[in-house]
Amino acid sequence: MVRILKVKELQDKKRELLARSEIHRQTLALEVSNVKMSLTLLKKRLRILKTAYRLLGIAVPIGGLLFGHKEPDRKKGFLSKLLSGLNVFSRVRSFFNGAKTGHAPEPEAEDFPSSRLP
Repeated sequence: MVRILKVKELQDKKRELLARSEIHRQTLALEVSNVKMSLTLLKKRLRILKTAYRLLGIAVPIGGLLFGHKEPDRKKGFLSKLLSGLNVFSRVRSFFNGAKTGHAPEPEAEDFPSSRLP
């Protein structure tokens, strides 16, 4: 036999469902804020790693120049010293600029007309 719920029982059930949905909404908002905070922390950690990687990229060549083994019978020429200096300079410049050295790619020109015929 089918039981017919009274109006009061239906109203109580509706209030309960509304309370549950509000709890779920607040929980979802909390989870979204947790994800945003986690992404912010991840970006900060990656920025620290990127900086450390750049510092290591600068320190190793400079350390090699300062503390590297020098061969007594081989003398470096002016051109090789100049190229080494330019290499170190470009690394230092890219570290302070925060971007890779080089130029941004230029937009390519289209070889075909913009309107197509059927």
